[in-house]
Amino acid sequence: EQTSAWIRQHHASLQAVAGERVLAELEKMAAAAAGARGLHDALHWGLLTPWQSKPCHNGALLQLLSLTPQRCATLGLMPAEQQQALPLARLAAGLSAANLKGLRSSRKLQQRVERLNRWRQQLGDRDPAQQAEALSEPMRLQLQQELEDDLPALLLSWDPERGQSWLQRWRDPGDPLFHPRAAIDGTSLQQQLGLKASPQLGALLQHLMQERAFRRIDSESEALAAAQHWLRSAQSGSEKGPRRD
Repeated sequence: EQTSAWIRQHHASLQAVAGERVLAELEKMAAAAAGARGLHDALHWGLLTPWQSKPCHNGALLQLLSLTPQRCATLGLMPAEQQQALPLARLAAGLSAANLKGLRSSRKLQQRVERLNRWRQQLGDRDPAQQAEALSEPMRLQLQQELEDDLPALLLSWDPERGQSWLQRWRDPGDPLFHPRAAIDGTSLQQQLGLKASPQLGALLQHLMQERAFRRIDSESEALAAAQHWLRSAQSGSEKGPRRD
C-alpha cells in the first residue's frame, strides 16, 4: 500500500520519460502471465494520463482483468496463439490507437488495436458472436479480412463455446470465409477479360472474394463465369442510366 501510494503521488514524473520506453514496459506487462493486473493498476492510478485524451472507463478495466491465461485455456488457445492474442487483447482493452501513437508505437500495432477495438464496439458486449453471425455478407467479409491474423484476440471476450467454433474454422487455412481470397487474381482477369487496372477491377475482385467466401464459387472457371456475369450486369446498369421519376 505504501509503494502504491508513492506511485500515485509521483506518477506525473513519467511525462519526462520517452514514450518508447513507457511502451516497451507496457508491452512486457501485457505479455506477462499476471500482466492484466499490472496494466489495470497502471491505468487505474492514472500513470498513462499524459498519453490519454480521456481516462479508461470502468468497463474496459473490468474486461482487462478477465484477460488471463486461464481465459485463453478455456477458449482452447495453443501457446503460440496465446502469445500473439493475449498481449494484443490486453493493450487494446486499455489503450486506443491514438494513445499508442502518442507512445510512438509502430503503425502496425496502432492499426491492429484500432481494428480490434472497432469490431469490439461494433459487436457490443451482449452476445457478440450472435451479432457477428447476423452481419450482412459484406460486413462479415470485412470483419474476417481485417481480423484475419488477430481473430483470437477478439474471441477472448466471447462465450467460450461460440468462440471455439470460430477458432476451429480460423485454424483451417483453407476456410474461404475466415481466410478470404479471390478464386482468381487481378492479373488473370485483366488478361482473360481484357480489363484494365481500375476501381471497377477492384470492385470485381471484392465481389469474387465474397462469392468464394460464402461458397457460391470455388474454381477459377467459376470465378471467370461470375466475373463475366458481374460485368454484364454492371454494363446493363450503366446503359439504363439513372432512373427518372
